[in-house]
Amino acid sequence: MKGLKQFGLLLCAGLVGALIGILATTQVSNLSAAETTGHEHALVAFASQKATCTNNGSRAYWSCPECNLYFSDADGLVTIPADQFKDWVVINKLGHQTNENYHIERKNATCAETGNIEYYVCMNGCGGYFTDAKCKIEIKDKNVTLAKTTRHNLSKVVAVPAKPATCAEPGYKEHFLCTVCHSTFKDQSCTQPSGDIILTDDHELNYVEYQPETCLTIGQKPHYDCAKCGQHFADEAGTEVMTQIYIDKKDHTSYEAFYTPAQNPTCETAGHHAYYTCQHGCGQKFRDIDCQQLFHESELIINPTGHNLVLTKIDPNATAQYEYDAHGDNYYHGFITYQNICTNEDCDGYHETRDYCGFGYFDQSNTQNIAVATSINSDHDLFIVDWATNEQNPNYATITLRPAETITDNAKCSDNGEEKAVQPMINNILRLNLTITAEQVAESPDLLWEFDWDGNGEYEQTIKIQVINFNN
Repeated sequence: MKGLKQFGLLLCAGLVGALIGILATTQVSNLSAAETTGHEHALVAFASQKATCTNNGSRAYWSCPECNLYFSDADGLVTIPADQFKDWVVINKLGHQTNENYHIERKNATCAETGNIEYYVCMNGCGGYFTDAKCKIEIKDKNVTLAKTTRHNLSKVVAVPAKPATCAEPGYKEHFLCTVCHSTFKDQSCTQPSGDIILTDDHELNYVEYQPETCLTIGQKPHYDCAKCGQHFADEAGTEVMTQIYIDKKDHTSYEAFYTPAQNPTCETAGHHAYYTCQHGCGQKFRDIDCQQLFHESELIINPTGHNLVLTKIDPNATAQYEYDAHGDNYYHGFITYQNICTNEDCDGYHETRDYCGFGYFDQSNTQNIAVATSINSDHDLFIVDWATNEQNPNYATITLRPAETITDNAKCSDNGEEKAVQPMINNILRLNLTITAEQVAESPDLLWEFDWDGNGEYEQTIKIQVINFNN
């Protein structure tokens, strides 16, 4: 019993490793513990220990302190003979081993990084380093590192010209750079460290105030602009770069309070369709409350209807009269006064009065034709007077009254209460010719043409031409 305890203590003190093999020699009994020993075993368990490169391991087993028996199972059914117990329980140590997968090749040190010597690592997990593939010579403390070299490979050294600094990007002084370790030097032989080579420049910042967004224009966040590099910053020190300073436009919106009903036009005043005004103050107008259908100005406005004028003679019996005075030197012509009244119900009572006559002087010493005064309801001249002298007999001349070229389709007159265009009526009067002699003119210098525009005598007009200087 004493030897068993000492051996148990030995195993607990240092046996490690992997269990290998199987139970070599055991005695199996089908009898219960009470039948073979006369008592129930109080088994003590001993855990297995893995073998290592340098230490033996052991298998798991159980023992009964009272009867000094060993068992390979927890139920105490398989007995291990005492004379075979030591050989059975011990697992031999593994010893150091390696292969090419655990071979570390030599790496020379540079000025940028450390290197290492050639060595082997034990593949059994002990972590040992060895100089040989048979793991005979162990490297103590695993000291395989080769320190960085203090000498630089001059073929890897390049000259770097100076770069001016900006506020957006630092610059640097002229220097030499080892491209292996990235150290900088004053000289190409890399004996004089360059020290600090970085050059900087400050931003020139100007504050930009907040600009609110509208539904027509984007907004802008408050920020600082650099006048040199154009970057935007959130702080006065220029350390927090802002990549987005703009604020998206608002959407047009409206509601019933911004609704304007339609307004009909009048004779002189424009109207408009019903519309919604954007509530954000942009002034734009829309067909719908959701502000999706914009009203252009030309679409929104309804033009004035214009006056519906009816020309009416103030004195129904008035006619234009032309008379000589007592001496035959002066000529009088009377006017027929008409009134234009708008008949539209919503008109504000617009009306105008006009006086119309037809009278002209024809001076043969003036070679230009003359235009006869306006007709009853047009601002355009209706007639032109032509003078044609008879070449064979200068004492004869032909005077022609013809429609004026200034008459347009806009010229109108009233025919028995019905408004008619003047142009077709004038066109019916093709040419009115009158051949006169100097003697006739001397006796009576006036030429008269009389018109009854409506055929009823209501709109009558007399055109009188006075001829002067028949023979120049």
